[in-house]
Amino acid sequence: MPVVRCGRIFRFIYEGSAQSPWPRRVSGWVLFTSVNEGEPARPPARRVAQTWAIVGVLVAALSAPFLSSPLLLDDVVHRAMLAGRIPAAQWGVFELYDFLGGPGRDIPRLRDAGAVPWFAEDDLSLRFLRPLSSGTLALDAWAFGSGIWPVRLHSLLWLLGVLAVASALHARLLPPRIARLATIVYAVAGAHAMPVLWTAARHTLVTAALALAAFYLHVRGRIDPWAPGRVLAPLAFAAALLGGETALGMLALLVAWEAVDRRPPILELARRLSPFLLIAACYLTFYVVAGYGAHGSGGYAALGPTAATLTFALRHWLILLAELAAATPSDPSGAASDAMQWVAAAWGVVTVGLVWMMVRIIRPWMDARDMRACDG
Repeated sequence: MPVVRCGRIFRFIYEGSAQSPWPRRVSGWVLFTSVNEGEPARPPARRVAQTWAIVGVLVAALSAPFLSSPLLLDDVVHRAMLAGRIPAAQWGVFELYDFLGGPGRDIPRLRDAGAVPWFAEDDLSLRFLRPLSSGTLALDAWAFGSGIWPVRLHSLLWLLGVLAVASALHARLLPPRIARLATIVYAVAGAHAMPVLWTAARHTLVTAALALAAFYLHVRGRIDPWAPGRVLAPLAFAAALLGGETALGMLALLVAWEAVDRRPPILELARRLSPFLLIAACYLTFYVVAGYGAHGSGGYAALGPTAATLTFALRHWLILLAELAAATPSDPSGAASDAMQWVAAAWGVVTVGLVWMMVRIIRPWMDARDMRACDG
C-alpha cells in the first residue's frame, strides 16, 4: 500500500458565468497527495460501477425537475439569432456568444433597427470567443427544433462528461475510498444546476470537461509516464479555450499540482508548463486584438489592468474565498450593491482566518512528516 505523506486540499473554479468571463462559482475539491510508493491503488471495477450507479441516480433525481422547464433569457436570444429573427444583423453557428459590437453588429445599426434600446452606448460590446460551445447550441436547434427536454439532456451529457473526468482524476490522485466520496460530493454540487437548466450556460460544462481532460492527460503523462499525454494535454487545453475563456482557470490547477505534488526545479517547471502558457498567450493575444471581451457595459467588467477592473477582481476573489472556506453562496453577491459586496468580501477574509486558526488547532495531532510536507 502506498504511504500518503500529506493531503493538500485545493478548491478550484470549474465553472463560470454564462456570460461573464469572470468566474462566479467555486465548485469541487481536489486533494493532492504525495505518495512515496507509486500511485494510489486503483479501485476494482465493482467499486467504480457502484460509484457511478450512485452518481447516476443522484444526478438524474436532481436534474429531473427542470429538464422540461421553459427557456431562459439568452436561450431565447440564441434561438432568435439562429432563426434570423433579430433585425439588421446575422449570426453564424459559431458566433452565438458574440452578442454585440462585432462585424456587422455595431450598436448604431442595431439601435436604428430597434434590436437594442435607444440608450445603448455606441461603444457597447459584448463579445465572447466560444465557437465550440456555440456550435453545440446550433446543433441542438438543427437536431431538436423547438424541443426543450432533449436540449437539457444534451447539457446533462456534458455534465456527466465533467463528472467522468473528475472521477478519473480522483482515482488517480486519491485513495480509493476518498476518491469515491469526492466524486459523489462533486456530483451533487449546486453549481452544476444552472449550466443544465440554462442552456446558454452550457459553455461552462464544455469548457470544464475539456480543461479537466487536459489536466488529467498531463497528470497521467507525468505519473506513468505516458508519452501521448505530452501532446494530447495541450491539444485538449486548446479545445477547452474554444469552449470558453474559463478554461484559463485550468492553468492555476496545473501550476498548483506541479508546484505542490511534483516540485520540479524552476526551469523544469517552466519547461513542463510552456506548451500551455504558449497556447494561453496566443489565445489572449487574439482575444484582445480581435476585440473580444466586454466594453461599455454596467453588468460586465472589461478585461484590462485598470484600477476599476483590479478592484472588481479583488472583491470577487475574496467573495469566492468565502464560498471556498465556509460554503457561503457567492451568487447573491452578483446582484448586491457595491457596499454589500465589500461586506461579503470582508467575510471572505474572516473565513480564511478561521480556517487558518482551525489548521493551527489540529497541528498537534499531525506527525512531523505531515507538518513538514504541509509547510511546503
